[in-house]
Amino acid sequence: MSEVHKVSGHHAAAPAAHAAETVPYLALRGLGRDFGAGLAVEDVNLDIAKGEFISLIGPSGCGKTTTLRMIAGFVQPSAGVIEKDGVVIASAKRMLPPEKRGMVMIFQSYALWPHKTVAENVAFGLRLRKVADADVRRRVTEMLQAVRLDALASRYPAELSGGQQQRVALARAIVVRPAVLLLDEPLSNLDANLREEMRVEIRRLHDEFKMTTILVTHDQAEAMATSDRIAIMNKGRLEQVDRPFALYARPRTRFIASFIGRTNFLEARCNGTDVTFDGFSIARQHFDLPEQQFSGAVTFSLRPQSIGMEGRTAVEAAPSGGAALRLSATVVEAAFFGDYWEYVVRLGAGGQSLRVLSRPNETFDVGQDVVLNVDPRLMAPVL
Repeated sequence: MSEVHKVSGHHAAAPAAHAAETVPYLALRGLGRDFGAGLAVEDVNLDIAKGEFISLIGPSGCGKTTTLRMIAGFVQPSAGVIEKDGVVIASAKRMLPPEKRGMVMIFQSYALWPHKTVAENVAFGLRLRKVADADVRRRVTEMLQAVRLDALASRYPAELSGGQQQRVALARAIVVRPAVLLLDEPLSNLDANLREEMRVEIRRLHDEFKMTTILVTHDQAEAMATSDRIAIMNKGRLEQVDRPFALYARPRTRFIASFIGRTNFLEARCNGTDVTFDGFSIARQHFDLPEQQFSGAVTFSLRPQSIGMEGRTAVEAAPSGGAALRLSATVVEAAFFGDYWEYVVRLGAGGQSLRVLSRPNETFDVGQDVVLNVDPRLMAPVL
């Protein structure tokens, strides 16, 4: 790795390329790591395209940071290989040193030199590489303009806010023009407002400098807002790799459905013509899903935002016979979060409870009878 930096720490356009469409720039093949107390990472296979922004997320201890450290060169794989541009850079038998991988890693802590100015901190990696003074000055000036810190070039880290210090650390990492930027929880030490500001900044810098970027984070919103694709890990293995919207709308497993956002799980039985839930049925033709996903017992994920809710009318709610389903329910809980209401309702048929999110002006009282509008095409079967 050219230099290791430590800091604390939209989907604008579609990604430049995807691994499925091009030869991967980075490839993890059967990657594993055993620390002696069990596998921390097991059989991870992942292709990353040049210029792609991908996030690794998952619960604590799932192996995401270990995977990132193996890519960086700080941890040697116990199994499998890591390839960069078709060349093996790490395996259980040999490992290319971090400083020769063309990568820069940013950690949670800032680790700026307190006795150096902003400009001197940013210039540090360039001076280590014996870059000519004139080029150092030019690249530092351009970099500070890119991160909007050119007016603070002569200040010291103690005179900066947390967000400004993080920008310095990003500038110091990017100014050396790494092929790959690795980010390990870079925003975890910032408050909520600064995190939101900085995740936009990280994506902007990624798009401007066209780096291949891999982010490890526990913050789902951070990953959703910045990434071309997200790789979700659980117990050392990859559960699903997909674009953010696809992960949210079509999770493959119960774990993914519950880990990304919030959801309702509905159990059903599928036969030749109908999908039968507890208290109601939907004709299977109304589900926008592959034929093989309809057989026997099936669990569906239904997001709270995908359920419409209105006050009970004089006409009893009933299946409409079309794609939309209307169900009788009663509000049993209500909580206001400023941007939305969260309701818990109990279905009149079957008694199952569902969470429903509504806009601030859509208010309902606890105990009120309501009608739920459900589109079966928004229900995703999960394993």
